[in-house]
Amino acid sequence: MGLALAIKDALRAGALSLPHSQPHVSFWDLTLSDTRWQEVKTSAYDARQQPPQHAAKAGLTQQCHEASNLAKQRCACDDCAAIEEGKRTVTRDDNIAVPPAVTTVQKVIQARLPVIRSEPLLLAGAHRTGFRRHCTPVPGHQARPPHV
Repeated sequence: MGLALAIKDALRAGALSLPHSQPHVSFWDLTLSDTRWQEVKTSAYDARQQPPQHAAKAGLTQQCHEASNLAKQRCACDDCAAIEEGKRTVTRDDNIAVPPAVTTVQKVIQARLPVIRSEPLLLAGAHRTGFRRHCTPVPGHQARPPHV
């Protein structure tokens, strides 16, 4: 037990390392200082094909207003919801009776669905969508340990 605790403490302190483990660096080594950020800000936005902060904020504000206006238009012809004083209110409950057969089928389906952990699900989604190719490592650090 003492050896296990000593190994754990040494690993945390960085006095002991495991071959093939990811290299750990200080959190502050992964961040940009204000002066360094000012130097790379424009190229960072360009490399990711993103608009500057002020343009992105204006675009998001415009999209929010458009979505809000669309919701107001759609709620105007709906008798069970309304927007009053900028907040959505429900004017009546929309309770639909669920037939017992539907409840039975739902229970059968749920009983047959496997319980899965979220990690494999996320990895499968990442593999199918390929979104990880858009993630780039912090400059000066490797995304994965080198193969030995």
